[in-house]
Amino acid sequence: MTEQPAEFPDASLVRHVFDLAQQVAIALGEVENPITKSKEPNLPAARYLIDVVAMLEEKTRGNRDEEEETYITQVLPALKMGYVKKSS
Repeated sequence: MTEQPAEFPDASLVRHVFDLAQQVAIALGEVENPITKSKEPNLPAARYLIDVVAMLEEKTRGNRDEEEETYITQVLPALKMGYVKKSS
């Protein structure tokens, strides 16, 4: 039996930031960790991932299309707010 290669979505900034945002939700304990099957906050990991999204926002500024601009400028403040709520 030969395994078929996995199908992957097209690479895009929106998809990458979405994936990072999902990892932040897991690190904040808002979403179940698919490996451990539990909600375990890891605030240092969440902070790091938010910093990665902020770095991507900064480094791609002025070079994003409308969809990318809208998504990243909405998701980054939401991630930061989620972190502040969990860390207070």
